[in-house]
This record gives sequence, structure tokens and C-alpha cells, in this order.
Amino acid sequence: MKKISNTTLFFLLLTLLLLPSLAVAQSETEEYYQRFIQPFTESAKQNSDYSIITVKEGTVIEDNFVRFANEITIDGDVHGDVIVGANTVTVNGEVNGDVIALANIIEINGPVAGNVRVAAGQVTLNNTVGKNVNIFAGQVTISEKALISWSLSFFAGDIDINSPIGGNIYGFGGNVTVNNTVGTNVTLILDETGQVTLKPKAVIGKDFTYRGEKNAVIESGALIKGDTIHKLVSANVLKARKLLSQAWIYSKITVSYTHLRAHETSLHLVCRLLLE
Repeated sequence: MKKISNTTLFFLLLTLLLLPSLAVAQSETEEYYQRFIQPFTESAKQNSDYSIITVKEGTVIEDNFVRFANEITIDGDVHGDVIVGANTVTVNGEVNGDVIALANIIEINGPVAGNVRVAAGQVTLNNTVGKNVNIFAGQVTISEKALISWSLSFFAGDIDINSPIGGNIYGFGGNVTVNNTVGTNVTLILDETGQVTLKPKAVIGKDFTYRGEKNAVIESGALIKGDTIHKLVSANVLKARKLLSQAWIYSKITVSYTHLRAHETSLHLVCRLLLE
């Protein structure tokens, strides 16, 4: 996998942090800058391309953890949000807020009370997430140790979903595997060669809707409690793929950050428009 330079990571994540600041009231702009932008830019100044930041086990960070480095490992607990950019990000401790990360490799092994919003080449999720998970990645593994309390939305090359999902799954991807319970609907748009597989432990609480060239593989034991709807991929969907993937990063990881405490947006609107 080709590594993204730290300079590129810095400007990408800085953009993700700057855009929401445009949406806040003028009276809140200075506070937003002091809480998020300033710590991030100061961290970038202090850390070289080969820097390693480690939060040791037993450490408790009472505020937000905003950092930029080559490698970030969080073994302690964070009572605020984690906002980081690095080549590798590993979260082993407990996060009481949200995790917003941009990296080549992201691994989340500790529980997250809020949302997880990440973009990476490879993402692995191994623990409980209290709210939504939004992922933009090449390869995603959500293990059976994980639990997503609300909904999962994604743009991914290949994604294996082995954990329970409390709400919906909305996704655009290549090969998608589901092997656990989904509380409500599953709505997928697959690429030209993509295929969805429902493994024996898969239970979809409501409708299973997918758009793709190949029929879904529904293995013995899988259960769909609602309707199964299959549509072919239209030319417009294929043309819109690149634009949608770029827009999704900003709509899910950026703009929504300033509003995530008030209301949650999701990929279902995009999927619904394309599936109608």
C-alpha cells in the first residue's frame, strides 16, 4: 500500500477541521479555534515526519486529544474527542467522545462512547461504538468483538461486517459481507464487480436493498425479515461514484462534526436517491 506523506495528511485533516468552523456562529469561532485548530497546528509544528506519540496506559486526558504525527497510539483514556492525523493510528484506551481520524491504517480496539468517523486505507474495529460509524476506506474489518449501537455507513473497497448493528447499514462498496444482526434496513450500492454475501449469522431486521450486477449470496441460516430488492447498477450511478465518494468525506467526517451532538446525518439519503 502506498503511504500518504505526512504533509498531505496534515493539510487534509486541517481542511476537515477548518470547514466546520465556517458553520459556527461568529461568537463561537474563537472558542472553536482554540479547542481544535490551534492544538492541531501546534502539534504539527512540534512533530516531524518520523515522530511517534504514545498516550500511556493509565493516563487520563480530560479534554479533547488533537494531534498530528507519523504514528499515534492511545493506550490511556480520553474523556473528550480524539481528532488525529497520522500514517498509523491505534486506539486501545476508552474514548468518551468521538474518534475522527485520517490515516493509512486505523485500528480501534477500545470502546468509543460517541461516533467513529474515519478515512484510511485500512480500518479495523474491535470494540463497542455508542453511536454511528462512518468509514471511507479501501479495506474494512469490523470484528465480532465490536458492537455498533446506531448505524453504519461506508464507502469501501471490501468490508467484512461481523458485529451487531443496532440501526441501519448504508454503503457503497465492492465486496460486502454481513455476518451478524442488523436492527433495521440494509441498503447497498455495489461497484461493477462487487458482490454482497449474507453469512449464516446474518439477520436483517427489515428490508435488504442492493444495487449491483451480481446476485447476492445468501447462505443457509441467513434471515431477512423484510423485503429483498435487487436492482442493476445504472450508468448514472457509475459516473457519480467518484464525485459521491469525495463529497461523502466532507459530509460525513467534516460538516456533520459541528452538528453531531444535535442531529445525525447518514448516507441513506444518497442511497435512496440512487435506488429510486
